[in-house]
Amino acid sequence: MKCVRYSAIAILTFAIGVFISPIRFYPESIACGFHNSTRSFRSSYFIQTSASYITYDTEEEASKTYDKELSRAITVYDVSPKVNSEGVLIEHRAVYLIYHPGNDEYYVEIMWRDGRTLHFIHSRSFAHVMEFEKQFF
Repeated sequence: MKCVRYSAIAILTFAIGVFISPIRFYPESIACGFHNSTRSFRSSYFIQTSASYITYDTEEEASKTYDKELSRAITVYDVSPKVNSEGVLIEHRAVYLIYHPGNDEYYVEIMWRDGRTLHFIHSRSFAHVMEFEKQFF
């Protein structure tokens, strides 16, 4: 009976430790182009998260792409402005779920438009996307 009790306490302690530990991100790769860039990270929970941006020639083109990407969403969780870490108000921001047929997987994305640049944070985990945004943007 003591063995079962000690095992249960050990498992509970481990679960609480995992639950309260913060998510950490470790860089994996960087890909750069003339108008875009992507950085890939692996989390302390072994979930891949990426941050990327694409710069368009005009704000109108960026706005059209923002609307097109948002129309592909299966579920839109949040479309509201947010103040970033520098104190700048980001008016065009969305958190949504998309399906990628090539991988046959669902992804959570945060997308926002900053002038003529679209920024994305992309992962399979909602918690990772939100934590990444909080830590880096």
